[in-house]
Amino acid sequence: MLTKLSSISFLLLLSQSLSGAFTFVSPIRTHAPTNQQKSEWLSAPRTTTSSNTARMAIEAASVESLQGNHEEEGDKMAASIVSWLDAEWIPQQVHIDMAQVAKNTYVTCRKAGDADVASIMMQIADDLNDSWKEFDADAFVNAWDIGNYCADYMTERAGIERCACSEVVMPTE
Repeated sequence: MLTKLSSISFLLLLSQSLSGAFTFVSPIRTHAPTNQQKSEWLSAPRTTTSSNTARMAIEAASVESLQGNHEEEGDKMAASIVSWLDAEWIPQQVHIDMAQVAKNTYVTCRKAGDADVASIMMQIADDLNDSWKEFDADAFVNAWDIGNYCADYMTERAGIERCACSEVVMPTE
């Protein structure tokens, strides 16, 4: 049995064993498997051992291909966030401040060797949430809106399919 749990823009696949216990399969890209993939998984022969219940996992989205200067990439992401928020709402200092937090988190994650889009996205949202009192009075979006935008930004920059949580990712150059 394939079970989907979604939270904001990421998805986890779980596999249910014959004993009824769920097993974590993999963190996956920010979109669901195709109908063909689901069909293949569901039609795969089952065994009587619970250790062989996982039939499918989708590759994690990675920004490993963005090997350049992380500070520079962070600056581009921050500029994109500010452009997006200013175009969507009105130009405000809070947009610059929130983008700076997102940039700092991105740079910290990348310098620590983290290249997983979902992991970086969640850390950005968590860091923004931790300091949300600074932004709450003036922001028209929340921490997860920015985290989701950053996930779209990173996947577009990495040249991989994005989840399209945001209608548009603002150009940085």
